[in-house]
Amino acid sequence: MKSFILLILLLPLPAMADNDWRFTARGGHHYYLDGAYDLVFDVPLRGAGEFGLDWVLWSSTTAGSLGIGVAYEGGGMTGVVHQNLATNWTVQSLRAHAIYRWQAVGPLVLFGRVGPALHWTALALEGFDGRVLEAEGRGWGAHGGLGVDYLFIEPELMPHGDQLGFGVSLEATYAQFGDLDLEAGGTRLGAIDPSGPGWLFGLVLTW
Repeated sequence: MKSFILLILLLPLPAMADNDWRFTARGGHHYYLDGAYDLVFDVPLRGAGEFGLDWVLWSSTTAGSLGIGVAYEGGGMTGVVHQNLATNWTVQSLRAHAIYRWQAVGPLVLFGRVGPALHWTALALEGFDGRVLEAEGRGWGAHGGLGVDYLFIEPELMPHGDQLGFGVSLEATYAQFGDLDLEAGGTRLGAIDPSGPGWLFGLVLTW
C-alpha cells in the first residue's frame, strides 16, 4: 500500500521537472463595454501595454499547459465630454493569475487566465476656463480573460515555449474594481465603478 501511494505521488514529477518560465509582452487597444465610462469619455478606448511572467507548472503535448504568473498592465485614454470638458484617465494594474494555454492548430494558441489584481487609477478633468481637477484612487479587484494568439513566428510552445514567438492577440476580458471615490482640490467628484467587460487586441511577443 505504501509503495502504491509513493508511486502516485511521484507520477507528476516528470512533468514538473520540465518547469519553465515564459515572458509575454502585449500592446494594443483596450475597448471597454461598460457604461460607466460614458460619463467621462466620448470613446471608451485606451492604449494598453502588458508585461507578464508565467511559470509553467505542468505541460503536455496534447493537453496544453497550466501555470501561474504575474503581470503588469498600464494605459490610458483621453476624451472630451459635455462639449468642453477634457478628460484624461490612466489605469495601472498589478495582477497574479492562473493561466492555461493550448496550441489548437499550428500557430493558433488558445488561453484563459484569472486572478486577483491591484489597480491604481488617476483622473484629470480640465474645464473651458483652464482649471484642472486631478484625482487618484487605488483598490483591490480581479481580472479574467479568454483569448487567442496567432503567432506569425511560432515558438516551441509545447511543452516549453523557450523560443521567440510574435503575432497578434485578441482577448475578451473582465476587470473587477472596487468603487473609486474621486476627490480633487477639496471637491468630491463622486464615485465611479469601472468594472466590466472589454476587448483587448493588438500584438503579442512571447519568449
